[in-house]
Amino acid sequence: MTATAPRIVLTFDSLESLQREFDKNLRTGGAFAAGASPLPERSACLLVLIHPQSRDEVALPAEVVYVKPDHPGMGVGVHIQDFGPALIERLRAFVQPAPPAPPPEPSAPEEPHRPASTAIIDKLRNISVAEQLKVAREGGLPQRVALERLYGKTVWEPILQNTRVTPPEVARIARMGMAPVTLIDFICGNAAWLASGEVRRALLSNPRLGDDNLTRVLRAMPRHELSVIANQTYYAPKVRKAAKAILQR
Repeated sequence: MTATAPRIVLTFDSLESLQREFDKNLRTGGAFAAGASPLPERSACLLVLIHPQSRDEVALPAEVVYVKPDHPGMGVGVHIQDFGPALIERLRAFVQPAPPAPPPEPSAPEEPHRPASTAIIDKLRNISVAEQLKVAREGGLPQRVALERLYGKTVWEPILQNTRVTPPEVARIARMGMAPVTLIDFICGNAAWLASGEVRRALLSNPRLGDDNLTRVLRAMPRHELSVIANQTYYAPKVRKAAKAILQR
């Protein structure tokens, strides 16, 4: 990235709007700068984010992947370079710094030297199939994590039926190459789960994702994310081809 690379500056009128941009675009490696002057596609740039409260800045090397030159709605879509887990955490800390850690709670007297997760695993070990299904459908996150560790794919479906299941849990199951096609269909049929970039990327990496579901997942993606998928060799050729086809429509 040269010093002469054009700057694309994103400002936000509130912390909530910055958090929305992170949830919608930044955490998947993209951003759209409404009103920015058009730049050539594939040109290098510097994406600059300005925090609405602290006025701190973070500057990220990026590449232009989408240009909308017409009014109204003029703007530029970019993909952040060298995007990965470390950069996601850096952006997360910028968007919402972690609150001060609460004072440590005293250990429960009945389990003074054992981690809670170990206690939960011990409690759920060797329970009946009926009990496994009940806990998977109704239990909290620690119980669901312990169940999956103990019983694997046999509890995936009831975990997905739990009204408190989280996107990371759904993504972990969606990524599994041994997940039944019926389970993948179930995940793809849930619009709320497809709104999560983490779930979408997990589904696209699963070789059991059929053509209809592939189209459904890609259509749930913002355009800048489709541009990234279409050019990322991490994904199978049929995924990249389908993403390019949608971009050309």
